[in-house]
Amino acid sequence: MNKEEETLSLIKDFIEIDKKAPVDSDKNRKDPVKIAKDMVKKAEDIAQNDILSISTSQLRNVFGAIKKLEMTQYDEKVFRQLILIKPKLAYMRGRSGGKQDYQNLEKILVTAIDAVYDETSFKRFCEFIEAILAYHKVYGDK
Repeated sequence: MNKEEETLSLIKDFIEIDKKAPVDSDKNRKDPVKIAKDMVKKAEDIAQNDILSISTSQLRNVFGAIKKLEMTQYDEKVFRQLILIKPKLAYMRGRSGGKQDYQNLEKILVTAIDAVYDETSFKRFCEFIEAILAYHKVYGDK
């Protein structure tokens, strides 16, 4: 598994942790604390290496749309609005002239969006985005 596949797999594991194994299957369940710690490390890695050239204001535009959804009661409308962030990411990538960092951001967030299946996974998705934004402020603030 290459680095990109590993990253995308970890993102899905973090967001879908409750979906991965039934409650009565503790020996097959992945440790949620370890996955959360790995996700924080991965968010830092993403901010430091994969999206460094993206401006904070552009990231905040995406984060703002997600935060707005997070502040409302999770329902089908919120899920639809979350899905509609994908074309916004494609638009950002297109406007950038196809720069690699924008392609990376789109792949990462589309994978994360696709992993959302209920309110709990949506909250994890929001935590993941927040972690990326926080680390981006440290490493890539423009």
